[in-house]
Amino acid sequence: MKHTSITILICLVFYLLTSCSDSSTTPHADMLSPKPESAMLIVKRLDPLHQSDTEFEKSIQDEADVKKLYEKISSLPSFPQTFISCPADNGVEYEMTFIFPSQSASKASVRATGCQQVMMNEKTYWAMEPKGNGFIALLEHVLRLNNDQFSVGFASQS
Repeated sequence: MKHTSITILICLVFYLLTSCSDSSTTPHADMLSPKPESAMLIVKRLDPLHQSDTEFEKSIQDEADVKKLYEKISSLPSFPQTFISCPADNGVEYEMTFIFPSQSASKASVRATGCQQVMMNEKTYWAMEPKGNGFIALLEHVLRLNNDQFSVGFASQS
């Protein structure tokens, strides 16, 4: 009887521990599964030099904006294969995850300063104006950031 009680107690403790696990430690678990009914974009700023005191992460659920940004990236010119100097680069980058109901997620990264490369689907595009055809301005608009906020004050430090 005592052995059976201990076994039941151990099973109950195990059940409680596994059923109470916190899924909030998985980044974006609620956003990535199940797939949304409409397009979604998750954007996170990477600031390796810690030039900003605030972290930036935003979820965009306006389907028109998400599709427009995705299509705009695909229409950017390829980044040149020749040597190019990009001296005005502070390292700030935006990690973007495009989620569409009908396809798997696509990831892109956008350099905020320097030559403003955009990497997506193993290709590198050029978003620096005039070649960027307004991509950076569109991204700033969708994120509700001005140029100084987007580039983490780099323009004002020159």
